[in-house]
Amino acid sequence: MSSCVPTSPPLRKLVLNTRDLNRVGPQISSLVNLTRLRIRVSGEAGKEGINILASLPMLLSLTVGLFNDKDGDSGIVYPRNAINPQGFQRLLKFHFRCYWCDAALEFEPGAMPKLERLKLHLMARCQFKWEGGLVLGLQNLAGLKHVDVSQ
Repeated sequence: MSSCVPTSPPLRKLVLNTRDLNRVGPQISSLVNLTRLRIRVSGEAGKEGINILASLPMLLSLTVGLFNDKDGDSGIVYPRNAINPQGFQRLLKFHFRCYWCDAALEFEPGAMPKLERLKLHLMARCQFKWEGGLVLGLQNLAGLKHVDVSQ
């Protein structure tokens, strides 16, 4: 009987707006067939939430937008997010945009091993806030073919 009932195809693309990435993380982690994710976070985007995104096994394209919350506080808990080599194993495209919030990225050796396209938009006013600048470890992204960095 159950073979006669059509099932919905596995979700491959998701566009999501959230105030707390850590709270929706467990639900996102169950979407193992997800290949494209576009997420806008206007609140908390802590290390736990980012690690959950990094663990999505089929993810090929990721767009992350960070916004200040309603009180004007930064939309991120950890101002410099370290992308480690354990996650984002298949990611080909990564777009990270910070809208009026303070954030910086660090790519550890072996991070995002298949990444070909990187687009970053970070706030120029923050460039001296962190030692080393807004983006560290760009040289660790060995597969890059296209880079677009704006401030």
